[in-house]
Amino acid sequence: GDPGGSLESSAWGGDGNDTISLIGRGGSLSDDIIHAAYGEAGDDTITSRIGGGTNYPDDYLRADAILDGGAGNDALTAATAFDPEDVLVGGAKLYGRAGNDILRVYGGGENILDGGNGDDMITGGSGADRLIGGAGADSLRGGAGNDAFVFQWMAGRTAAIRDTIHDFGTSEASRRGDDVIDVSAIDANVNRGGNQAFTFGTQTGVGRLWVEDDPDSASTLVMANNGGPQMLVIAVQDWTSREASDWVRGDFVL
Repeated sequence: GDPGGSLESSAWGGDGNDTISLIGRGGSLSDDIIHAAYGEAGDDTITSRIGGGTNYPDDYLRADAILDGGAGNDALTAATAFDPEDVLVGGAKLYGRAGNDILRVYGGGENILDGGNGDDMITGGSGADRLIGGAGADSLRGGAGNDAFVFQWMAGRTAAIRDTIHDFGTSEASRRGDDVIDVSAIDANVNRGGNQAFTFGTQTGVGRLWVEDDPDSASTLVMANNGGPQMLVIAVQDWTSREASDWVRGDFVL
C-alpha cells in the first residue's frame, strides 16, 4: 500500500480584513495534513477543511489545524469530513485572541477552541473538545462528545457579564456527551499560598463552588468564591429539567 505522506499549508493575512481558506484531502494510509493560518490584525475569516481519502478504505489520517485570528472580530472554522472507516488523530486549535470572535469546529478530533478577549461564540464538534471562553461574556456550545468547558480566572465574570453554556451534556443526556466544567486553573483561595482546589457542595464561603437555580430564567448558575474581588458565575442554559440539586462533584474538574 501507499505509505502515505504529509501536506503542510501556512498562510499569514497581515493587517486588514482577510479571508483565508485552506483545503486538504488525504488519499492514502497514514497521511498527515497540517494547516496553519494567522489572521493578525483586522476582521478575518479563516477556514480549514480536511477530508479523508477515497482510494483506501481505512485511512489513518493525522489532521492538525492551527487557526489564529489575532486582533479584530474574527470567524474561525475548522471542518473535518471523513468516511466512516477513517481514523482521525489530532485536532484543531482555534485562537480568537482580541475581539468578538466566532469559533466553530465541524467533525471529530480533540479540538481546542480559545476565544481570548471579547464576547465570543464558540461551538465544538463531535469530538472531545476543550472550550475556553477567556475574558468577556462568551456563548459556549460543546456539541457531541465528552467536552470540557475551561475557566482560568475569576475576573470579569459577574452576573451581568457571565459566560453561558448552552448544551452541558451528562451521562443521562448521552447525545451531547458527558461534559465537565474545569476550574482547576483557578486558585480557590487567594489569601493562602499555592494553588488550592475548590470544594464542591452547598456552602458559599471562600474556596467553595456551588450551583444555584436562577429565579429569572431556565438557567442554573455555577458559582465560586476564591476570596478575591470577583465571583465566578457561569450560566448553564441547556433547557432540560435539570435543577441545581442534580449537579454532582463529577460534573467538575476542581
